[in-house]
Amino acid sequence: MRYVNTYVAILLLLVGAGCDSDPGDPPDTVEYILVGSLNGGSSEDVIVVGIFAYVADRNDRLHILNISDRTSPQRLGNLGNIQDGATGVGIAVSNNHAFVAVESNGLLIVEISKPTNPIVVGQFVGPYAKDVAVVGNLAYIADQDFGLWILNISNPSAPSLVSKFETQDGPFGIDVANGHAYLAGNDFGLFIINVVDPSAPFLAGSFEIDGSTRDVAVQGSHVYLSDDSSGPIGFRILDISDPSSPSLVGTFETNGSSKRLTIDGNVAYVGSWPNVEALDISDPSSPRLISTIETSGQACAVAVGADYVYVADCNGFRVFEK
Repeated sequence: MRYVNTYVAILLLLVGAGCDSDPGDPPDTVEYILVGSLNGGSSEDVIVVGIFAYVADRNDRLHILNISDRTSPQRLGNLGNIQDGATGVGIAVSNNHAFVAVESNGLLIVEISKPTNPIVVGQFVGPYAKDVAVVGNLAYIADQDFGLWILNISNPSAPSLVSKFETQDGPFGIDVANGHAYLAGNDFGLFIINVVDPSAPFLAGSFEIDGSTRDVAVQGSHVYLSDDSSGPIGFRILDISDPSSPSLVGTFETNGSSKRLTIDGNVAYVGSWPNVEALDISDPSSPRLISTIETSGQACAVAVGADYVYVADCNGFRVFEK
């Protein structure tokens, strides 16, 4: 009888523990296994759409990869033979077009319906483009030398200026959500620009940070920032439920200089040179490390799809399985 009672007690404890846990919460630790890689290039940003990965590259501007076989990603096409001097540092993909931020050369618009033969169909010169976000027929550009540019891209071969807004410091990253553009404002921190009327953007709010903000991502009522300064704080979470008054919620000390970041549910992936740090953000006030994903180069950007994490680093492209 003692053995039966012990068994029942253990069973009740296990059931009780299961009732208290949230199935959406990440486990204490997660193992990521390298399953595929492709060497070469100098990757700065990456987006995954279906079986294709689109990589902004400093040398070749844009690489298109077939990732249908995650163990053996294949290059299909690139822009290495054009726009000499242009450096691909940021990318967005929409409606069979890739929008590539190429710093002093502005924005390239690339037709990608034939992945083996990407074709530049449009360009907008003016901003020193570090990053780009696309919503509908509008492209939002983070200009390191000025601030925010908004372009009409309804005709990809002839993008036109809608408006621009000067910020206190030149931004490096951008995300757009709920009628606002969120700019990673370099040495200032965060700028929140109201873009409900794209022709008349205005400053809705800001948050000053003692650091060097490099990227920004928005999810729900929170904004997530990476910092690549020499200070200890490489990751911040702000509450933006009131865009006019953002407030700091949580921070995390990364092991390296933080570059681009990606949010996937309750996990933030931070390109923190030289590796990627995966953080549990289910409690925004207390983000915690659940894995360090080691890469062979300096991890600049991360994309997530299904059970895989895709990393763009200075030596190429890596695929990790959760």
